[in-house]
Amino acid sequence: IRDRSPGTPQHDQVKKQIEDLIAERKQHLKGFNDNYPNTFFTVFKNAGQNPALKDIRLPDGSLDEQARIYHYRNEFWDNTSLSDERLLRTPIVFNKLKTYMTQITPQIKDSVIKYADIIIAKARPNRESFKFIVNWIAIEYHEPKNMGMESVFVYVVDKYFTDQDAFWSTPDELKEIRREVNEMRPSLVGKTGQDLRCKNANGKYESFYDLKGPATILYVWNYECEHCQERTPVMKQVFDKYKSLGLQIYSLCTGADEKRWKEFITKYGIQEFHNVFDPQYESSFYKKYHIDVTPEVFVMDANHVIVAKDLHPNQLEPVLDPMLK
Repeated sequence: IRDRSPGTPQHDQVKKQIEDLIAERKQHLKGFNDNYPNTFFTVFKNAGQNPALKDIRLPDGSLDEQARIYHYRNEFWDNTSLSDERLLRTPIVFNKLKTYMTQITPQIKDSVIKYADIIIAKARPNRESFKFIVNWIAIEYHEPKNMGMESVFVYVVDKYFTDQDAFWSTPDELKEIRREVNEMRPSLVGKTGQDLRCKNANGKYESFYDLKGPATILYVWNYECEHCQERTPVMKQVFDKYKSLGLQIYSLCTGADEKRWKEFITKYGIQEFHNVFDPQYESSFYKKYHIDVTPEVFVMDANHVIVAKDLHPNQLEPVLDPMLK
């Protein structure tokens, strides 16, 4: 077995062979660009090329990975002609867009929005490319894999699903998507949660804002919901662990049957939650919080700013630990 570790002749030989193959491929592609610059084959081959990672070093001589990724991301679309909509009928644009948005762009709201705007601007001169990229980003972040990233969906709809830009949608379709965005907007991560005033088990009104402490959970459930039946015992375990540290839970039932509401509270032993009931929707909780399924969980800090949402109760400890310990 030959030793091909760095610094050995075998390693250097393999490295040289790889470099020669890369140079040969580049020269081969250059021949197509020189001799057949306007053919779709050349456009397709160019679009499939990704930028080379630059050899950028830190003062200590080690690779500057952040700088390398920054330049790689900024050069990622240099060889892709988004003005040629024929590429939309190949895997190239889809695969590159997915890599660009979800793999080499940090999944942080501001970063995703920044690079979404950049690629949409590149696509804007061609109607079909613009349509494809705007819709792909909207769909990708409509139900995102990472918490809080639905803010990207709201941003894209606000900016690009306009009467002027969204030529692919009817007025009724645009009205419906804007309605959904307006329902989502008040309870995005980073927004201040709104107050609710609902009746408790004693028939007295109890305000959500009356709950004081370093962390408060708005827990929205329904007695008929199987997931609520499954997760409420776990939520109680979370509460029992953190209640001495100041955690409080405003527990809102969305059902209209008072008897079943109280039976649920007793069955799952959640009497220490601040249990409230609003069958007449006096608090307008559906307008103040985006509740499309139950249970819904909103974690808020001492100022009622939403710091986390849409979590299973067994995912709450990493969120609550820094807030309460």
